[in-house]
Amino acid sequence: MQKKALDTHVVHTNQRKNRLQETPTVSPVQFSNTYTLESPSEMDEILGGERTGFTYGRHGNPTVSELEVVLAGMEQGESAKVYASGMAALQGALLACDLSSGHVVLASRDLYGATVTLMKDIFGSFGIEIVSVNMSDTNEAVRWLKNSRVKAVVLESISNPLLRVVDMPALLKAANQHGVKSIVDNTFATPYLCNPLNLGATMVVHSLTKYLNGHGDSMSGAVVTSEINKAKLTSQQKLTGSVLGPMEAWLTLRGLKTFVVRFERQLQSAKILAVRLSQHARIKRVYHPGLTTHPDYEQALKLFPKGQGAVLSFEIDGGKDSVFLLMQNLQVVVPATTVGDVYSLLLYPVMASHRSLTDEERRSSGITEGLVRLSVGIEHVDDIWNDLNQALNRV
Repeated sequence: MQKKALDTHVVHTNQRKNRLQETPTVSPVQFSNTYTLESPSEMDEILGGERTGFTYGRHGNPTVSELEVVLAGMEQGESAKVYASGMAALQGALLACDLSSGHVVLASRDLYGATVTLMKDIFGSFGIEIVSVNMSDTNEAVRWLKNSRVKAVVLESISNPLLRVVDMPALLKAANQHGVKSIVDNTFATPYLCNPLNLGATMVVHSLTKYLNGHGDSMSGAVVTSEINKAKLTSQQKLTGSVLGPMEAWLTLRGLKTFVVRFERQLQSAKILAVRLSQHARIKRVYHPGLTTHPDYEQALKLFPKGQGAVLSFEIDGGKDSVFLLMQNLQVVVPATTVGDVYSLLLYPVMASHRSLTDEERRSSGITEGLVRLSVGIEHVDDIWNDLNQALNRV
């Protein structure tokens, strides 16, 4: 072969060769935007959907595909599609419901604030009506599901931030009976506690940013569903470009390896902290499905026998000033957004997760000025407790 010029040499030498003679213990991250194939006909078959493979990063990536296979197995679904964030995943799931002007989407009354805003501001602008329903009242929810205009229902396996647990089997059964597609956000329960697809859900959504990654260093989301629905999701994602980068996929794969170990400890610590906080003089009320005082205690035990979640919320006397004072005095617990990290995290919903809602919407959802949310980390439970206790005593 003719000797190449220096600039050509540094671009092409030793590229596009399968150089590995051994199998790496840890799957490598693959960053390439494009892929070369054995022949043009092979590329033609992949682009035409006749066979699987990779041609362009917006259409698929080996590291991303590996994550999708793992997630599908975790949720006991046929396939999964991953996204750049949990919100992008939810948007993808809603788009796959074939909604159009005049259709109605039922939304559980105490959904994550950004979920409500996405549906009302984005999908509402297309003439889709978003109806907030008290899903804890199963009879009321079923009556709505019988309405012929209702095409989709969105609920959470454990709600954010009041940790409500609805009768998912009954609601999903009714949705299927009336041809309504169901989307269940399983972020808080995780596949460790629950597999909503086995209960009849059409699609399960995750913010992988939370427990499944668990280290606070990448953002991603997923939809797990059937092969039929994945075809819709894939087609839409190619056009919207809401793809997950390979590095974020690799970080999530790494996080998944310790997910069960982390989550089991967080479940155990959350139950201990919920009991201790419920006895604290500065706290008016504690919300955790594992407490007998929680309105959905029996339902939670039935649906989640291995644990009732690693997030709890509590109300303190006073409003914003008292909450800010609590946050400023924390030394171990981190006053920050998100859940599911190795760190314990305290969030003020009025300021953060439910900021986009009106005062009336927050009141109707039970979000008060004194409510805070605690995501329990993997620190020693006594260190978490001692920090909360000293900070509360300064309020």
